[in-house]
Amino acid sequence: MFRIPYGKKITNKGGSPVILQHGLLDSSYTWVSNFEDESLGYLLADNGFDVWFGNNRGNRYGRNHTTLNPDDGTNNFWAFTWDEMGMIDAPTMIHYVLDKTGYDSVGWVGHSEGTIQMFAAGTSTNNGDEYLKSAIEKVNLFVALAPVAYVSNMQSKLLQFLAHTDVIDRLMNRGIYEFLPYGPIEQVAPEICRRGDKLCDIFLMTVCGPTLQLNSSRIQVYVSETPAGTSSQNMKHWIQGVLNPTFQKYDFGTDELNIQHYGTSTPPSYDLSKLVIPTALFSGSHDYLGDPKDVTKIVNEVPSNKIVYNDIQPDYAHLDFVWAPNAVDRIYNKAISLLQQYKSK
Repeated sequence: MFRIPYGKKITNKGGSPVILQHGLLDSSYTWVSNFEDESLGYLLADNGFDVWFGNNRGNRYGRNHTTLNPDDGTNNFWAFTWDEMGMIDAPTMIHYVLDKTGYDSVGWVGHSEGTIQMFAAGTSTNNGDEYLKSAIEKVNLFVALAPVAYVSNMQSKLLQFLAHTDVIDRLMNRGIYEFLPYGPIEQVAPEICRRGDKLCDIFLMTVCGPTLQLNSSRIQVYVSETPAGTSSQNMKHWIQGVLNPTFQKYDFGTDELNIQHYGTSTPPSYDLSKLVIPTALFSGSHDYLGDPKDVTKIVNEVPSNKIVYNDIQPDYAHLDFVWAPNAVDRIYNKAISLLQQYKSK
């Protein structure tokens, strides 16, 4: 994790903590990739928050492990999906931040994958995991940017392609357990964008869909850090959601393996009606990953008393929630106001 403990203009240090959790194939860099008056990480710090930046396991900043080596050629490190990000990593980060700050609650702002892991964790407090339960009970507000739980209606060309081919299985069978690692693409993507805005738009649209909101002069900055990598198994979990209109745990592929992991022949589903966290939803009608029809499912299934705010931006795409300069006026100011309202006093 990274941290901005206070802003440049803040004299009272030790503000209420908030965790920012990035999206699929991204990293914590996404929260500070614009100018200081446009990036949510800086804005929260300047508004008195103690800002913590999470990095999901497997990305460029999430490759350290006390016993496992991500480069040993085995799947030992890479055998994870957003299940583990929600059930293990999210509560671990929450407890860590609260232990370090001394506060009794923390805000959580997620984008894309950073929302699905919290939807998973926030609906699982009755599964007997007291460590998870005690962490989720201390989340004072969940701000979901481009919220994702169901993805069967998503239009991402990359994920649709992966869902309707055997590419991921072939990669895993060949011992390629890391998907789009940070490195060569970091060099290729800026060069693509340097050759013209249209080429860059095509590159971004393949993953997340088109956008009208980005500062085109900074696209080379954005793609210099993106994609940041994940596991092939995580990508397989995502494409399972594309093919099967459910919000459920990873399907290991056979009744025997599912029984071994879950005690049932089919993976258990996450029940959004059990979400226990006050939640503010910010979605976009032009979002290819967080499709409006899938977001509607979330709204219909989460208890109405847990949705404290629901905003739909009519022309926002998936990446606009973290990269658009106008997100300050259209998203961040309201999100910061809500975090102020629900934060630890």
